[in-house]
This record gives sequence, C-alpha cells and structure tokens, in this order.
Amino acid sequence: MHMNSKKIIFLFIIICWLFNLHANGVSKKSILETAHKVANWQLNHPNKTSMLDWVQGPFINGLMAIGSLPGGKKYIQAVDKIGQQEKWGVILTPWRANDLCTPQSWIEMFETKKKPEMIVPIRKELDQIMDIVTKQDDGLEFAEKNNMKWSWCDALYMAPPTFARMGKVTGEQKYYDFIHQWWWKVSAFYYESEEHLYFRDQNYFTRREPNGAKVFWSRGNGWVIGGLVRVLQYLPANDPFRPKYEQQLREMCIKLKDIQGQNGLWHSGLLDSVSHKQDETSGSAFFIYGMAYAMNEGIIDKEAFDPAVVKAWTALCSYVNPDGCFTGIQPIGDSPVVYDENYSMPYGVGAFLQAASEMYRLQEK
Repeated sequence: MHMNSKKIIFLFIIICWLFNLHANGVSKKSILETAHKVANWQLNHPNKTSMLDWVQGPFINGLMAIGSLPGGKKYIQAVDKIGQQEKWGVILTPWRANDLCTPQSWIEMFETKKKPEMIVPIRKELDQIMDIVTKQDDGLEFAEKNNMKWSWCDALYMAPPTFARMGKVTGEQKYYDFIHQWWWKVSAFYYESEEHLYFRDQNYFTRREPNGAKVFWSRGNGWVIGGLVRVLQYLPANDPFRPKYEQQLREMCIKLKDIQGQNGLWHSGLLDSVSHKQDETSGSAFFIYGMAYAMNEGIIDKEAFDPAVVKAWTALCSYVNPDGCFTGIQPIGDSPVVYDENYSMPYGVGAFLQAASEMYRLQEK
C-alpha cells in the first residue's frame, strides 16, 4: 500500500472518530464553557432585585445545577455566600408560591452541609401554607383569595419542587402528598388535554391568537416543564404518582417537538408563529431542560428527540453574547408580547444554566 493511501486511511479514521465524538454537534467542553461564561456574567452584573425574589430564584437554582458539574465548585460557593447573606430566609409577598423559588436551593445546600438553619425558615413557611390551604376550598381561579394556591401555571415551578426537596430531606410524606393533591387539581383546571399545553390562568381560556389558535404562553409552559423536572428529580422512584408526572412531561415534550420553530427555538405565543415571530429564549431554555432530562431518564426516546434538542441548544447558544450576557428573554409578564431581543433577566439565565446541566448529562449517555 502506498504511503499516501495509508495517510488517507489514517485521516479518514481520525475524521470518523471526531464525528462520532461530536456527532450531535455539541460537546461537554463547549457546554461547560458556555454555561460558565453565562453564569459569570450574571454574577458580575447582579440584578437589583432581592435574591429571595422569584426573579432571582431560577438563577440561584441554575448555579446549583451547574455547580455539580466539573469546575462548578465556585458556583456552589456563590450560592452558599448568598444564602448566608440572606440568612437562608424566605421573602413574603402576597403571591406566596413565588416566595418558594430561591429556597429550593437552600434545601439542596442542606443536603450536603446539614446545617439546620438552612431549612428552618422555609420549612416553617411550607407548613404554614399547607395548614392554610387545607382549610380552603378547591377553587383555583387566579384571584387574590387564592394567592396561597398554585392558581397560575408559573407557580408549578416556584412551589412544588420546594415541597419535593423538603420531603426528601425530612422524610415526611406530607410534603409529597401536598404536591400530588394540588398539582393534579391545577392540571385538571389549566392543562389543555387536547393540546398538551397549559393555559397561564383562567383569563386565557377564551382568548385567541390572530390566527384563531388558543393562547399558550411560551415561558408559562416553560415554568411547568421546569417544575415537572424539578419535582421528578426529588420524587421517590417508587412513588405511585411518579408515572403521572412522567406522562405529562412526555406529552408536553412531544407537543413542543411538533411545534418547534424552524431555527430550533420557540416563540412567545406557541401556536401562532406568524404573529409572534421572535425567538423567546427563557421558555425555549426550559423546554430544552425538560426534553434533555426526559431523554436522560428514558421518559422519551433519545434517538427521536436528539436532533430537535441539539438544534434548539445550538440556536439558544447564539443568544449568548461574547461577554456572556444571555439575551432574547421576554420581560416579566404573563402573555405573548413583542420585546427587545437584547433583553436579559436572571430567571432566563437560570433556565439556560439548568438546560446546560441536562445537556451535559446527555453527552455522557
């Protein structure tokens, strides 16, 4: 065999090896580098909102998520520092589910640090909420009288994962029972079983997009997807309700794959991409988070979903500026709107970091 032929064969083998190594277009190295760059930018450009507010909660949760990956120790330390500064507290606002978002990470810190002060305030709050809600009716309209309940779909990210974490660290079934009771009441009220998507609240039951479709808000459904993942992460493997949560996650993933935008991301209004042309990155990041987790756990078929998730992740990373600022995030709201594509907020950054954590795991499969 000629030397040139040997070189060609050798190069072919190397190319095949590299192709297999990065067959889906992403690598663990690139995921970590991007996640660290995004996290560092947010840490260096803190939002003025209290770290105990829901606006910051997903970011704190995201720091914990990437903190468990290689090179992530500094992010765990950052959460520890924030927790100490905030005295592991709970902010109290009228809409109490929102107040439970950041403390999810306090409970996760307690799992390793075992310092009682980390969970005393949040445990007191959860017990008080359960006591109050059990004395109320089953009404779930988005109204002030129901502000202790999960009466808007965003609340499914804010509160249930906190109860699930408390159930794990205390071993008390009552926290799981509360999730099961109210998640499925909320689902019966706000989950559109034909579309496999959640209405933001009852004010959207009869609203329609310009194309006649029902109004399903991207980030609202992103909150739900994130909530499903974060409940399942802490729900016992033998919990009799676990298959129901997995089935809802599966249904939503299938629907989202079907309506995914051509460039890989989703728009603020999920069923009218003509009226809502902008990519919406916070909802999209949560969708990637949910799909990647579902693939990692065998809830959905990896082979069928991998191309869609890789396409989405690649498109999502295009919204990371060279300095690490993550953009394309819809401002605080409750419905599809037009917004500045350069806008950034901690909750969207948190969604990105959580998506990165599952994308990293996916590369290990």
